Amino acid sequence: MATEQPPRREVGSCDGEGITVSHDTRRCLHAAACVRGLPSVFGTARKPWIQPANAPADDIADVIHRCPSGALRYHRTDGAFDEEPEVPTHVSLHADGVLHLRGDLEVVTPRGRAGRPG
Repeated sequence: MATEQPPRREVGSCDGEGITVSHDTRRCLHAAACVRGLPSVFGTARKPWIQPANAPADDIADVIHRCPSGALRYHRTDGAFDEEPEVPTHVSLHADGVLHLRGDLEVVTPRGRAGRPG
């Protein structure tokens, strides 16, 4: 029996002053917390949709911390601390039935390690 390859993750990144923002399209729940939180940086009507040059790195990091899926991540290039997972792990059940997990955890499936959510 042939095994299927896992779907390729679509991850992109954009550089700004003091911060690099990455986005995992397969993880995104389209909750729009980023667009509402900082529309000068996150805007789905333009290309690229993430423009980190439009706001200070601290403001961008603050909005990324509110991303419910962990699809948005950041790396600080200005000497500030990089993003760290929440401790303890935060679990929430949303009205649509989706369970959100954020924190320092690892998901393991019968096939092995599935990855570390944000």
